[in-house]
Amino acid sequence: MKVIRYQNESEYLYAYSSLIRELYAGFPSVAETKVKAAKRNFDQDNPFLKHGNYSNYILFHEDKPAAHISAIMDSRHPADIGCIGCFESINNSEFARHLFEEAKKFLVRHGKKVICGPVDLTTWQSFRVSYPEGRPPFFIEPFTRGYYRDLFRAYGFKVAQQNLSTIGEVEKTGFNMFGEDLKRLERENMIFESMTQESFPRIMHDIYELTKEIFRDTWSFVPIGLDEFEYNIRDIAAMLDRDFVYLVRNQEKLPVAFCFCIPDMYSKDVKRVVLKTIGVLPKYRGMGIGKALMYLLYRTASEKKVSHCIVSTMRSDNKRMRDLTRSCTIYREYEAYELTL
Repeated sequence: MKVIRYQNESEYLYAYSSLIRELYAGFPSVAETKVKAAKRNFDQDNPFLKHGNYSNYILFHEDKPAAHISAIMDSRHPADIGCIGCFESINNSEFARHLFEEAKKFLVRHGKKVICGPVDLTTWQSFRVSYPEGRPPFFIEPFTRGYYRDLFRAYGFKVAQQNLSTIGEVEKTGFNMFGEDLKRLERENMIFESMTQESFPRIMHDIYELTKEIFRDTWSFVPIGLDEFEYNIRDIAAMLDRDFVYLVRNQEKLPVAFCFCIPDMYSKDVKRVVLKTIGVLPKYRGMGIGKALMYLLYRTASEKKVSHCIVSTMRSDNKRMRDLTRSCTIYREYEAYELTL
């Protein structure tokens, strides 16, 4: 067993990519997505580096890459919090423990007292572990090997947040029942805007601004600059179906809510859409805006002959979203962790 500390040296990034492809050989689309993310994360042009830094560790066993982790510091977090991310490992608790120790030592040297993870630099990128593996991954899902949950728990990490994804047939989701909410809000001069090619830059900027406000109190969240936001979503933006992105404006035409959906690029046999995020400013919650957005999703999906909708990674204790998706079934669950040093 040999552990190498590195930053972005090409030979070790290549070894990390090889490990990813081996671990996700049964999920080739996930493997390629993760390899692209690694290249993007560790590129020296990443705007994250204006605010944070990382130290990467890769473990070799019998001259083959067997595990990887990143110790991450971000000046936008409270001073005593560090993160670990970019974690991948064969199913070996000793290898995982060894890398957890290396990352912990690095963070302790820099005064960190709490470790959050797994977070791939920030929660604007992939974070959490997923389980179980039974169902195939969907596009932009934070999909990991199912046994990662055991590796984190065995080391002593405690669950800080639990999430789940649900799936339902579009025609059976019950979202069609929310049409009256849309009509009522439109009568009250709320504006529901779909994205067009011309409005794409403006709506994405509005979504960026809304997200900073809506999710600022969520677990391990940090506000990022527009340059970092655009850097992170560049690949996803190129694959958007703009008909599935909606922005809500109030009577003064100020943005107050959004719904971000994207076709499931991984699904070849069944046409599916992934509801990635619904966000509503606190002042406007309880008005039925979320229901109206779900109705728009239903209407667009029906028009495009989409058969299934996946509601991605909602908080397990989000009663409002659970009620809205009660006709759907759980697709997969997720956990994020903390370790107090």
